[in-house]
Amino acid sequence: MRLSNKTLLLLIVFLIPLGILTVLVTSSGLSKTQSQKPSNADDHKKVVEAIRRGGYREAAKLKGHYVGTMDPNWDWASFNLETLTKNSTAVIIGVPQQNKGSLSSSGDMITTDYDVRIEELIKGNFPVGTNVKVSLPGGRVDFEDGTSADLQTPEFERMVNGRRYVLFLYANRNGSDILLLTGGPQGLFELAGNGKIKAHGRATDPAVKEVQTKNDEELLNDLRMYSRKWPKAQGCCN
Repeated sequence: MRLSNKTLLLLIVFLIPLGILTVLVTSSGLSKTQSQKPSNADDHKKVVEAIRRGGYREAAKLKGHYVGTMDPNWDWASFNLETLTKNSTAVIIGVPQQNKGSLSSSGDMITTDYDVRIEELIKGNFPVGTNVKVSLPGGRVDFEDGTSADLQTPEFERMVNGRRYVLFLYANRNGSDILLLTGGPQGLFELAGNGKIKAHGRATDPAVKEVQTKNDEELLNDLRMYSRKWPKAQGCCN
């Protein structure tokens, strides 16, 4: 159907303002969206700068309560049960008694430090029945000004006081008496009862795969055998 010149003129008169209105509405919405992005980016930038300037304490001052995340799994080294034992200063069955969040001297790392009672010494020189200090990544610290910082580890479940664990440990390089997990989360297993073992590493870690076919007594017998084979630590993680 052909339109007359008069009809075409009327269509143009009505459609042009409609098109302009559509452009204005679209532009207004786009402008609003774009104006929000710099705000979020600026906020993130301020937090990053605060951490660089003064660590998590400065981030907490900025946010009131700062929450960050980290993945403590080791991508640069993986261990099976024998190499975990071989490279550890100590292998123990231990029960955490208490814990406290701690801020590093540099201010850019938060850990949870545990007092762990030694139930059985599989490898090492620590007396059974005494406590050792074990530091795990992540935790919460509260500052004197009422602010706080929480470094969460969604991919790593930390220890719970009162439960039994097998811990593969090495000495901290800074010379302190605080011990660290050999292989990070790879070096922590909960003896969950009824012969069950709960690994805290990733399903793809070799040691985690090994314990899937063992009960707790089989695991401990293997570790006792490996500790006789490797009575001294082989210099892990330095």
